[in-house]
Amino acid sequence: MIITFEGKWTPLAIPNKLCDYINDHAIFIDINNKLKLLGTSGTHPYRLHKETQLVEFSGNSDDFELLTENRLLFNKFPTILPKYSPFVFIDIKNHTFHLYFSSVGKIYHLISKSGTDWEFINIAIKSSLPFLRDPFVIEYDGRYLMYVTQFGNKVSIYESLDLTNFEYLNDAFSIESGLPKSLNSSCESPTVLKLGGEYLLFMTIVPSPFRRKRNYNKTYVFSSKNILDFGLFSELGSNTSKLVCILEAHAPEIFIHNGEYFMTTCGWSGYPKPTGLTATDNGVYYKKIKFN
Repeated sequence: MIITFEGKWTPLAIPNKLCDYINDHAIFIDINNKLKLLGTSGTHPYRLHKETQLVEFSGNSDDFELLTENRLLFNKFPTILPKYSPFVFIDIKNHTFHLYFSSVGKIYHLISKSGTDWEFINIAIKSSLPFLRDPFVIEYDGRYLMYVTQFGNKVSIYESLDLTNFEYLNDAFSIESGLPKSLNSSCESPTVLKLGGEYLLFMTIVPSPFRRKRNYNKTYVFSSKNILDFGLFSELGSNTSKLVCILEAHAPEIFIHNGEYFMTTCGWSGYPKPTGLTATDNGVYYKKIKFN
């Protein structure tokens, strides 16, 4: 498989008055057919403890024009602690929107009937370690799988039958010898996409601080016929993963519009951006992506 970008980076959400940058984000269409973006946000310069709110943008879902900055959400609710990596799963059967985001070793779960007003439901996953983060949910075989960045430079899977109560299933991916690692896990922002008879795992691998900037826009793509196992990634003989390519993007979301695939990029203020953007382009941008 060959994966390529097409065209230039196009702005989707640009910080204005409410924040100075947008990092990890969720994209979905609400009950009123509005395109919504919820993003981890902050003010310049980046400070971990300042990312206590998510920023909301919205706009026309038909043409993907530049979205409008609406409001900041969840400053002290359901926790006063920093909030990262939102993801929205739409439950078509029950007509509900499920929002998950991470905060200091916990995955918080909120629901909405409209995609606008959110009710806190529970802590879907709780870890004794603060590094568990970056939830992504996909439906598979009558259950729901949540992929999370996990301590130990790996991606773990938790499963649920009701989108509320999740239990650990297995580790789906890990980094082995010879590759960049981080104390808090460099396997960031996992996303799984089904394409034909294969599953693709997209993941930005960002190592410890002294090598962070040079790797900030390296999103690795792995393929597997088994959605539960993407292997061990190693430069040595122990490698069991299938690396498809490395794409120049940070913490991307993938969305489909009129049968075509698009990928986003984002990032902290002042950090390197993909070719075609500058370090001061602190919003969310998107490009068409093709699979051949």
